[in-house]
Amino acid sequence: MKDQLVELTSAYQEISTGYQSVTVKYKDEQKTRKRVLNELEDIKGKVRVYARIRPFTKKEATDALKNKMCVTIHDEFSLTVSGKAGREKSFNFDSVFGPDSTQDQVFEDTRRLIQSAIDGYNVCIFAYGQTGSGKTFTVQGTEEKPGITPRSIVELFGILSRMNDYEIKLSCTMVELYLNQLNDLLLPKGAEPVPLDIKETPSGMIEIVGVTEREIMSVSETDKIFDMGMNRRKTRATAMNDTSSRSHLIFAIKIDVYNVNTKQKTLGKISFVDLAGSEKSAKTGTTKEG
Repeated sequence: MKDQLVELTSAYQEISTGYQSVTVKYKDEQKTRKRVLNELEDIKGKVRVYARIRPFTKKEATDALKNKMCVTIHDEFSLTVSGKAGREKSFNFDSVFGPDSTQDQVFEDTRRLIQSAIDGYNVCIFAYGQTGSGKTFTVQGTEEKPGITPRSIVELFGILSRMNDYEIKLSCTMVELYLNQLNDLLLPKGAEPVPLDIKETPSGMIEIVGVTEREIMSVSETDKIFDMGMNRRKTRATAMNDTSSRSHLIFAIKIDVYNVNTKQKTLGKISFVDLAGSEKSAKTGTTKEG
C-alpha cells in the first residue's frame, strides 16, 4: 500500500506539473493571439475611413444623358469627384467600394473587428453621408441583402459558439439622437421615458445611464430586438428620399467574457451607428425641426 501511495503521489505531481505547464502555455497563446490580431488592426489604423459609391437608382438611370457618374474610381484606395465648372478633387481611403460592390465585400473589411470587441476592445462602426446615399442600406441592409449589423450579429454568435471554456453575457442597447434629445428605442411599452445621461467609465467605455439594456441569447432574438428598435426610429419623406432617417441611430452590443481557465475577464463593446443625412435641410425640403 505504501509503495502504491508513493507511485500515485508521484503520478499526481507529474500530472499537476503538466497541467500547470499547459495552463501557462494556454495563457501565453491567448495573449499572443489577442496581441497579433489587434496589432494587425492597429497597423490598419485606429480610425479607418471607407468610401462606398452607390449605383444609379432606376429613376436616375432613365435619363443617362442628364445623369452621369461624378465619381471616378482609380483603384481600391483612391477616387476623384468631379464638381461644378469641371473642378475635381481626389481622395484616398482605406478602401473604396464601387457601385457593383456587394454587402459581403463591405462586411469583409470589418469582420475582424468583431473579434476585437470580444477581446475587450471598444469598437464603433458608423455610416456618414447625405440622404439617399445608402447609409442605412450599408449598416442595416434588407432581408435579401443584410448589411453590416445583421452580418456582425451572426459573426459574433458564430465566434462565441466555439468558445467552450468561457462564460459569456451579452446585452444590447438602442437609442436615437433626434433634435438634440436621446430617445430610448427599447423602452418597454407603457414605461415612462427617463432622462438619459452619457458618461465615460474608468475603463474608457462610453455608457448611457438610464437606458434600457436587453440581455440577448441568440441571433434571432437579437434581430427581433433590432427590428423593434428600427420600427420606432424617426423617419419621414423628403425631397431626396421617401423614407429618410431623420435621427442618428446607435445600436450597441456589450460583450462580457470570463475565461474559466485563466480567470481573466474582459468587457468589450461594438456600436453600429447610422447617422442622419449630412446635407442642409433646404436640400431635402425639410425644416430644422424635422
